[in-house]
Amino acid sequence: MKSTQLVGISVSVVLALIVGIFLLASPKVSKSQELPKSLTPFIEGKKAIVVKVDNLKECAMAPIAYTCDTPFPSVPPISWKSDVVPKSFAIVVVDPDAPIGNFYHLLVYNIPPTAKEWKPDVGTYGLNSAGKEGWFPICPPKGDRAHRYYFFVLALNIDNLPPGLTVDEFLRAVKGNVVAYGYTCLKYKR
Repeated sequence: MKSTQLVGISVSVVLALIVGIFLLASPKVSKSQELPKSLTPFIEGKKAIVVKVDNLKECAMAPIAYTCDTPFPSVPPISWKSDVVPKSFAIVVVDPDAPIGNFYHLLVYNIPPTAKEWKPDVGTYGLNSAGKEGWFPICPPKGDRAHRYYFFVLALNIDNLPPGLTVDEFLRAVKGNVVAYGYTCLKYKR
């Protein structure tokens, strides 16, 4: 073998080792944390918002208090951190694992740009998948595998959307107006 061939092989081996080390050192994203393709309409702007639900770890099991397995379900506390200063924020909570496809548990928008957490009396409600305004408790069918519940916070450069929008109407209204987004998820199994 010629020395140039040896150098070429050595460089290839070193590059393969570097790539291998990089891949091993990279944080792994589990299948349950990957964003389902059906949720890509919410991905616009830059991912610049850190979202927390009840200070739980990402994709942790949801407390029973937010589910239909308690007689008086409560709305989870949703908070976020963002350096982006929009005209308003919006929150969408969706279960992509529902038998019917995406099931929306909450749609609220026109949240003031100074807000860092959401309270149920702040913002304008759109319709959840049950056709009502407000929080629809987490409630996967009994016996299903654990469902994932994604909590999106969107920073918008618009702030005067009418009440009662469906998610499809909301997405059409905000298309091209999402400055930044962030999300987290919870899981729940019955």
